[in-house]
Amino acid sequence: MGLGARFGTSPSPAMPEVQPWSCPLRAPPALQLLAGPFGERLGPELAGHVVGAWQAALVIHLVRPDLALMDAALRGDDVLAEALGCDVAAGWATFTEALKPTRDAIAASPDGAAWGARFFVAGDPPELVGWGGFKGPPDNGVVELGYEIAESRRRRGIATAATRTMLAEAFSDEAVTAVIAHTLPERNASNYILEKLGFVFDGEVHEDDDVVWRFKLARSVGE
Repeated sequence: MGLGARFGTSPSPAMPEVQPWSCPLRAPPALQLLAGPFGERLGPELAGHVVGAWQAALVIHLVRPDLALMDAALRGDDVLAEALGCDVAAGWATFTEALKPTRDAIAASPDGAAWGARFFVAGDPPELVGWGGFKGPPDNGVVELGYEIAESRRRRGIATAATRTMLAEAFSDEAVTAVIAHTLPERNASNYILEKLGFVFDGEVHEDDDVVWRFKLARSVGE
């Protein structure tokens, strides 16, 4: 994904406290859910529940979309809101050209969703405020993440909280030794967020014929 941190040493962030959350509206029964930083899977008896991570007073819920949710996202925000069971912030996905490939990847390999997209739900009442996730399973121990947040919901700490939660999820897998993210080759908010979370500049690289900056966060020794 080409998101806020494109799809973007100090110690890695501490594992956030986990709290349960239940969407007050109807949730799709086929929804695949991730129970936060420790990677626990919720059983069918808890369908419709998501576990998020506390980031200060902000709660971010990572929702792992299944095929039904991706189909709803392609049909529009109103359909997605009904399928997700929560409000949808306008502009939650500006990189809309990535929705169809993401949907097709889930259709081709449902098991691959573990290292795929995440929808970010936050607020009270809860609403979908952005999306991102991982660009694939670990490659020689390295995974890449990306994200974007609706413009109207930026500068509220949501991107930081979402990235922190994805980091905790990634490092809960012992096979992951480092996480990388790519940004535009300029100083911007995405650089700041990554550096605040412990990433360091790892050079200028080419991605899809574009020049981008790579940032990297290695697993802490003994973690």
